[in-house]
Amino acid sequence: VPEIVKIQFFVDNYTIRKDINSDQFKDLKSLQKIIDVGARRILENRLAEFNNDAKKAFSDLDKNPIWLNKEKGISIKP
Repeated sequence: VPEIVKIQFFVDNYTIRKDINSDQFKDLKSLQKIIDVGARRILENRLAEFNNDAKKAFSDLDKNPIWLNKEKGISIKP
């Protein structure tokens, strides 16, 4: 019998997609729940551009999209 035994546990990890709206992201604390660091940083910058006013920052995303990569034309979909 070996003296040292290695035990591994596997945990399922689930991701939930949610719509971007002003009700969900009212402040920076709610943005901290976003796992993707790059997307979180982009949304924090967007909120800062509009002086932490979530209604203005996350409204009318068809005319003023949130760009994930503007050069490639990739936006964060509402």
